[in-house]
Amino acid sequence: MKLRKLILPGVAVLLILAAVIWSSLRPTGVESVVVTRGAIRSFVEEEGRTRVVDRFVISAPVTGRMLRLTVKEGERVAAGGLLVEMDRLALDARVIEAQSRIRSLAQRLSGVGKCRPKPEAITRSKLLEEVAVNAWNAAKHALAQAKATADQASRDAARAKDLAGKGTISGSEEEEARLAERVASEALTAAEVQFRIREIEKQIAKLATKLLEDSAGDLDWEEHLYREQMKEIRAGLAVLEDDLSRARLIAPVDGVVLVLFQESEAVLAAGTPILEFGDVDRLEVEADLLSEDAARLTKGMKVVVAGRALAGREVEGRLTKVYPSAFRKISSLGVEQQRVTVIATFDGSKLKLGDRFRVDFKVILEEREDAVLVPEAALFREQGEWRAFRIEDGRARVVAVKTGIRDGRKREVLEGLSAGDRILIHPDPALSDGTRVTVLEK
Repeated sequence: MKLRKLILPGVAVLLILAAVIWSSLRPTGVESVVVTRGAIRSFVEEEGRTRVVDRFVISAPVTGRMLRLTVKEGERVAAGGLLVEMDRLALDARVIEAQSRIRSLAQRLSGVGKCRPKPEAITRSKLLEEVAVNAWNAAKHALAQAKATADQASRDAARAKDLAGKGTISGSEEEEARLAERVASEALTAAEVQFRIREIEKQIAKLATKLLEDSAGDLDWEEHLYREQMKEIRAGLAVLEDDLSRARLIAPVDGVVLVLFQESEAVLAAGTPILEFGDVDRLEVEADLLSEDAARLTKGMKVVVAGRALAGREVEGRLTKVYPSAFRKISSLGVEQQRVTVIATFDGSKLKLGDRFRVDFKVILEEREDAVLVPEAALFREQGEWRAFRIEDGRARVVAVKTGIRDGRKREVLEGLSAGDRILIHPDPALSDGTRVTVLEK
């Protein structure tokens, strides 16, 4: 019995010792890959947006009524085709009025110097003076009305802005109030001009009467005055005719209507945007890169765009611009970043996209056509160097390697490994040099 008690513990110790020895001699199962040769690119990648090279914002050329647009978003318009037309009636009336006043002054000018002043001429001059005074009074009244309207419109706009800030009224109502303020301001300016003109005419009429009554015979001065009036009216007529010529806005190039800001008939202030127009066959791509990445870029670098919008295709272009100034941007994770906008040009016929489409944007920093390549997962750092496990005669041997460019999945190897070598991937941190290994089948 005592012998049995002594034998059993000894057997257990022997079994444990045998298990430890067997475990140490059994090869460790590992995953491996073969070192290959191939092409690799080092690049900076970011989300990009297409945009037309030449974007035209078509705006109202003059303050007035815009007729309803006949073009639609996405419609192609040839160069010289009609895009926007303003109502010409008011401009036509003002042109006719100016032309009539020029003819009237020309007739007065032709009569100057033909004869000395007569009683009938003095009577007529007084009548014209009375008409000029009445016109001045009417202009003065119109100016007062226009000023009151402009003041009220300004107060309404300020009140609308306050109400919009509180959410009481919509943004469109606030915009209508601002538009009414701008229209009232334009009307006030026109009334002031008319008042000054009527005031000049009144002074001229009074002065003409005085000249006739005094019989000064200073007809040269009167002739000069008429000529100056005609010059002033002709200058105003030139402006009106220019506005009239710009009442029809035509397409500057062959292109597509990109965005409509106004579509229905409306009264617009001069400079109000109506639509965007551009040629989608001439596209460029812009992207906002981190400033530390942008610092490595130079014009002329190869750029590749891809993504679902291109249905798996890759289109190559060239980097044409790196903006000199960065801007602050908060990332989706709330991190403050400094970004720099870069632009690349492409053949629009190859892109076959529209304006502001999303694409994957890559700037190629370096590329190799025939490089020794290993997966990133095969490398590890040790004593400040990159190392890998190469399988030699069933054992994992640590090899120091010198690396080159990388693309995020693979890395170029300059020294230490050759194409055809079998190496470990995802090596166990506990694995040591010379450990027996066996390759696991996937």
